[in-house]
Amino acid sequence: MPNEYQFSFNKDGLLLDYLPWAVSDDNFLQYGPKGILAHNFTISNNNQILSVNSSTQEFNSPLNIKFNNFHIEALTKMAKQDSLQVGGIINGDATVSNFQTSPVFTAAINVDNFNFKGDTVGNIALKVNNQTQNAYAAQMSITGKGNQVDLNGTYYTTPESRFDLDLNIVNLSMKSIEGFSFGSLRNATGNITGALKISGTTDAPSVRGDINFNKVGFNVAMLNSYFRMPQESITFNNEGIRFNDFTLVDSTGNKAIVSGSIYTKTYTDFAFGMDINANNFRVTNSTQADNKLYYGKLYVDTRIKVRGNMTKPVVDANLTVNDKTDMTFVLPTNDPALEDRKGVVDFIDKNAPKMDSILLARQLDSLKKSDVTGLDVSATINVNKNAAFTIVVDERNGDIVHLKGEASLNGGIDPSGKINLTGTYVVNSGSYNLAYATVKRTFNFKKGSTIVWTGDPTSANIDLTAIYVANVPPIDLVSNQLSDAQNSTMYKQKLPFNVNLNLKDQLLTPTISFDIVLPDSSYSVSSEVVSTVNTRLTQIRQDPNELNKQVLGVLVLGHFIGDNPLQSQGAGTTVEGTIRNSVSSLLSDQLNRLAGSLISGVDLNFGLTSGEDYSSGTATNRTDLNVGLSKRFLNDRLTVSVGNNFNLEGNQPGQKASNIAGDVSIAYKLSKDGRYTLRAYRRDEFIVIQGQIIETGVGFTLTVDYNRFREIFRKRTPEERRLRRQYQQEQKEKKEKQDEADKALEQKNMQQQQENKPQTTSN
Repeated sequence: MPNEYQFSFNKDGLLLDYLPWAVSDDNFLQYGPKGILAHNFTISNNNQILSVNSSTQEFNSPLNIKFNNFHIEALTKMAKQDSLQVGGIINGDATVSNFQTSPVFTAAINVDNFNFKGDTVGNIALKVNNQTQNAYAAQMSITGKGNQVDLNGTYYTTPESRFDLDLNIVNLSMKSIEGFSFGSLRNATGNITGALKISGTTDAPSVRGDINFNKVGFNVAMLNSYFRMPQESITFNNEGIRFNDFTLVDSTGNKAIVSGSIYTKTYTDFAFGMDINANNFRVTNSTQADNKLYYGKLYVDTRIKVRGNMTKPVVDANLTVNDKTDMTFVLPTNDPALEDRKGVVDFIDKNAPKMDSILLARQLDSLKKSDVTGLDVSATINVNKNAAFTIVVDERNGDIVHLKGEASLNGGIDPSGKINLTGTYVVNSGSYNLAYATVKRTFNFKKGSTIVWTGDPTSANIDLTAIYVANVPPIDLVSNQLSDAQNSTMYKQKLPFNVNLNLKDQLLTPTISFDIVLPDSSYSVSSEVVSTVNTRLTQIRQDPNELNKQVLGVLVLGHFIGDNPLQSQGAGTTVEGTIRNSVSSLLSDQLNRLAGSLISGVDLNFGLTSGEDYSSGTATNRTDLNVGLSKRFLNDRLTVSVGNNFNLEGNQPGQKASNIAGDVSIAYKLSKDGRYTLRAYRRDEFIVIQGQIIETGVGFTLTVDYNRFREIFRKRTPEERRLRRQYQQEQKEKKEKQDEADKALEQKNMQQQQENKPQTTSN
């Protein structure tokens, strides 16, 4: 028949998700000018049944649709939407009739254990009918898993579309709706309650009531920050949506408060009158697993005003980055070798969010331009001097920048969505960890280095200088500049060279260069040596290749590179120097062991150091012997130590002899157990570069016994304190017994000496 269409399944020809479904031999669904007719149109698999059949074998007779133990997953797979991860079991039926005039339907559907993204919401019961003309009556309830939500009412289609609905949220678990965030939220707790009356028309709906958040908590996955809402509410009134000092509490107990309203009459157009205030609020607590480009801890103070409407939202913000902040930013790399080295076999976690190069590029672009247009955002951003920032320059090699500094920045988003940032970040302290093969060197940033933003947040101009102090001899650097008449031995004396690492130009693609500087200071070498070295350094700065070669030698090899790169004339390379350093340590240990039993009640300590010294202009061996004596008073709470450093070999001409009490140290235990100790000292020592120096100082020591690191920061329990006191008492008694035994032995020895003393007689 013309314009007639018939559809049917072949027997044993239906596969859903590669599973066979049974069908009737004479199934068909027919549609044409006469209407609709369904005959034995039923599919089944393991007690799952879905059937669509006409009540009589006549066109346009009532159509019955039945579900029996039917799994929702089968429908999503039929529609190729299995990524939605919707689950549940459908039972129920629906009837559609009166096809020729105005279709009428009734439905009673139950979905058991409805779940989304692995989170079970509960059981859903839905009853809908339009038996009353121009009206749809609905009853829907969600039960189970601790949830109870009811929606009852009617939707009218004529004379105008309007609502008359009641939504009653007796209890809705946050865990049940976590999956609807598509992974943005995790570890949700607490519940939502409330009641809303929904009336009015589709053009001007009226919503009245309150939604309450009761002990709600959740973790924002991208930020890895846990937030709580102890007892907060949102009110729907005739003006729109009002936030009643809506408070968000971070995991450290600090609060962010949202107050004000979102004004609306249609729920399609909105105007804003909101304030967001926070003090020391922890926004992020993420790791690299949460975000590839930026992660860490971010604490802020905020004073944000949101005004305007949907056409042009206006945001005026004042943000302060606090001292507890410790954020890391990873500079993206375009080196394909990193991917190539991963190998042929790649193990992946299918549940993990995909972080491919396209997504990383989108994250980087999001720092330049907002996806939301029409915004008018202006912000003042202040950075506390103790806020720490880490920039990963090269993730493979381990090149990392650590920064602390101050900044006052101005940022904003214009209506086109373009993000701009201006201002200067001034470095107070920090370091650059440079890694080359197995060699790692730490450069300390020069105070006053800057990062300047002039518009694009990703195109900041940097001017950073970091310094590594290398104590190396300059002989290999200047060997070709020395005449035969000059004494080359003095150039073997180690000097503190500053290796400067300079980072300039763009933040994301910095230009890195090096320099070597001998800072102005008083050295143990002559001014002629300093002048010759500075002249040579000026020369090599004119040749970048030569400069980089010397930097490589100082950082990696520990000395400058001469004409013969395999040989160095610097100090400390002879076999004799190596043997002296080893033997001095061995003799120090033997002297201390011997002195341990010499004098009762007094501790003797010996330290022997030996090495080569070039400060006099000739290569001389220097040997120093340090002798220390200490005595304890006031029940061992006060310890007084005196000592001196004796020059046994290689004393410099004109050097004064040290006093016998050149080194003095006084330590007092503020507590009996020695947990708190106060110490004052004076120390006289010889340092190769500075020469003979005297150092004085005061120190405070806290001593803690622990098995695990976290035990340092917690108080001892009463039982632990009792056991500690018992242990200390046992140690005290043990010491007293040992002292008595030592005293008795000493008296016995004295008595034996008296008995063995020769007797003299007089005639």
